[in-house]
Amino acid sequence: METNFQREFVETEGFRRIADASELEQRENRLLRAGGFLPPDTPPSPSV
Repeated sequence: METNFQREFVETEGFRRIADASELEQRENRLLRAGGFLPPDTPPSPSV
């Protein structure tokens, strides 16, 4: 039971961190575009 819990926690935490990083990247890109550092049609960088 403990092993199963740990595995599920790691998967859930990993997905949460990926989602948070994606949201942060989108926010940064919007700020950079607003500041004129990125052209408006810059595609999002590929996920690793």
